[in-house]
Amino acid sequence: MGNRNERVKPLLDRLHFTAGRSNWGYQLRFGLFEIGDHDFRVIAEAMGAKMAIPAN
Repeated sequence: MGNRNERVKPLLDRLHFTAGRSNWGYQLRFGLFEIGDHDFRVIAEAMGAKMAIPAN
């Protein structure tokens, strides 16, 4: 898979770590943080990634 950039704004209401938070980017300033399975799948789908394990 090549390097693909995806606009984040359309995803903000769908991601658990950003939904309803105007300052969601603040947590990115501290480096790595864990995201849940739901957010992982939303991001992967937006990037066009093929998931090896089907969603539950």
